[in-house]
Amino acid sequence: MTDADEKLLEDNGWEVECRSPFEIQSKEDPQSRATGWAAEIVLESIRCDQAPSTVSKEEFEAIYIERSDFTREFYDKHFVTLPCDCGEEMCVGWQCLSRHNHILKKLNGDSKESRPHE
Repeated sequence: MTDADEKLLEDNGWEVECRSPFEIQSKEDPQSRATGWAAEIVLESIRCDQAPSTVSKEEFEAIYIERSDFTREFYDKHFVTLPCDCGEEMCVGWQCLSRHNHILKKLNGDSKESRPHE
């Protein structure tokens, strides 16, 4: 969880009681609490509600890097950002894929596994 996540929770009526283990409490109803995975689900739900319909490639990468706790150097070495048209409601138009050649070859149709049987 990042400082931005904590602010997002606070702006949406939740108080972070502890980061490890992750525990949150509703500001309106002190009896309403979430810990561990339940707190992660609350946070992700708020993120989804706040997600813009589209973001730039640079914004997508910055968000991905921050949430994954990667450095920019690590991301650039191991991942590539490509357009996404998956059709999912919350898709922001970008996807992060491994730079490993065998994976990209399959995506580009350069391997036997990705081609229809002849």
